[in-house]
Amino acid sequence: MCFFIVFGLFLSALLTMLFGANTNPAIALLLACLYGLPEQIRDVFYTKLIQDQASEKTLAKIYAVWGAVINLTFACSVLLLGYITETYGVKTTFQFSSILIFIAFLYAIWKRKDFLGKEI
Repeated sequence: MCFFIVFGLFLSALLTMLFGANTNPAIALLLACLYGLPEQIRDVFYTKLIQDQASEKTLAKIYAVWGAVINLTFACSVLLLGYITETYGVKTTFQFSSILIFIAFLYAIWKRKDFLGKEI
């Protein structure tokens, strides 16, 4: 399970970087389609991890908080990335996004021992 989460982050960072550096529309479309696969695989394993670790009593509360955090993060990132795009351009926005995802990948590698202890 940990492998898919970590590898999914790596693929997301790589595909974001390639998409931002690309100028060919056909390749951009292919990269956009490929981006969804690691995202969905990672989400499945996040969901499984949450369901395996939480009790039935707290599961609804955890998902409520998870949804609130996702929505708040999305709103803040739209504002930040919109500002970066207006100020520095689209290519810089994708480079910045790729760096942030790569930092999440490095953090997941650093914390993988915590994941390993919780795998079934």
